[in-house]
Amino acid sequence: MPRIDDPFGGSTNHSAVGFMLYSDDDGDNWRKGEALPLGWGEAAIAEMKNGSILWTSRLGPPYVCPGKPDQPVAPACRHYPTPVLRGMARSDDGGETIAETWLVEQDNVDGLLFGTCSSSLASDPRSGLVYWGHPGAWPPGNRTRSNYTVSSTADGKRWTFVDVAFPGGAGYSDLMVLPSGNLGVAFQRTLYESGVEGGGYDIAYASLKLAPQQSEAQL
Repeated sequence: MPRIDDPFGGSTNHSAVGFMLYSDDDGDNWRKGEALPLGWGEAAIAEMKNGSILWTSRLGPPYVCPGKPDQPVAPACRHYPTPVLRGMARSDDGGETIAETWLVEQDNVDGLLFGTCSSSLASDPRSGLVYWGHPGAWPPGNRTRSNYTVSSTADGKRWTFVDVAFPGGAGYSDLMVLPSGNLGVAFQRTLYESGVEGGGYDIAYASLKLAPQQSEAQL
C-alpha cells in the first residue's frame, strides 16, 4: 500500500512550524514527521522522479515580515536583510525526516518571481518533472498577487519557466496533471472590488498544454 503524505503548516502571521503527516495504512493512522524551521507556513508537496518529496512553504517571521519593501527591516527579520520569499525542503524517506532545506531569495538565479501567497506543486509521472504554480508579479520585489506563473524542475533546485496561466490578479491555487497530459490550474481570480478584502475573488480555471520545452495556456 503506498504511503500518503500531507503537509501541515500555518498559523497567525504565518509564523508556523511545518511538518508532514504520513500514513502507511490508507489513512487509518497518521504519524508526524520531522519539523521544519520556525516560520515555514502554508505548504505544498510533490513527489520527485527519484521518490523524494519536494516541499515549498510560504515564509513568515523571521524570514518575511509585514511592511513595505522601502521601510526599514523589522527587528525579527534583521538576520535576513536580503529578501527571501520561499522555503524549500526535501525528504528522502516519505516525510519522516528532512534531508535538506534551502531558501529562495528575491534575486534568485532562475528569475523566479513571487507574490506573498501560498502556491501549489504537482508531479508529472510521465516526464518526472514537478510543476510549481504561483503569482509572479513583475518587476522583482513586487509581491502583489498577479501574473500567475508556472515553472518546472527535475531536482527542486533549478527552475525553468513554463508559461503564464493568467496575467491578471491571481492568488491561492491548486495544480493537477490531468489524464489528457495537460496541467490543470484552479486559482483565485481577483475581482478588484472596492471595500472588499483583497479586492474579492472568484474561482477560475486554466489548462496548460505541456510539451518538453513549451506549453500553451488556455482559459
